[in-house]
Amino acid sequence: MLRVSSSRIGWDRDSAPHYARVRVASDEIVDDAFPMRLAPLGLTLLIATSACRQSTEPPVPLTVSIQANTTVVPRGDTVTFTVTAAGNNLFGAMIDYGDQTGDQYGTGGALSARITFKHAYDAAGTYTVTATVTDAVAGEREATIAVVVN
Repeated sequence: MLRVSSSRIGWDRDSAPHYARVRVASDEIVDDAFPMRLAPLGLTLLIATSACRQSTEPPVPLTVSIQANTTVVPRGDTVTFTVTAAGNNLFGAMIDYGDQTGDQYGTGGALSARITFKHAYDAAGTYTVTATVTDAVAGEREATIAVVVN
């Protein structure tokens, strides 16, 4: 059975859900993907499995933290943020720098992740930086830190 929901496609094999990343290409088959023709657009939908982990262990709580190499910085200097997460099946991390910009990073089903983001602020002010990590089992968690730009 094939299921489609927002950005994930999953199918049941032996009663266990397996999720796949989806990307659209034109008549290109990558790795061991399964091509499906999307008529009448003439595009090929490629479905390939990635980072599928089955465990008999009980789910663990999702933990997220964020640190910065400095919390007071002159305008234009780069701040390095480190997001650390642990969970069951980490899907990805997003960071909102508090100035209407952000970044994201896919974690591909990892149990833990340590991700470094770098950002330079153009204007003086106090910014609340929010890191959001998504786990396929435990949902989303956020961590925040304030940065003062002079």
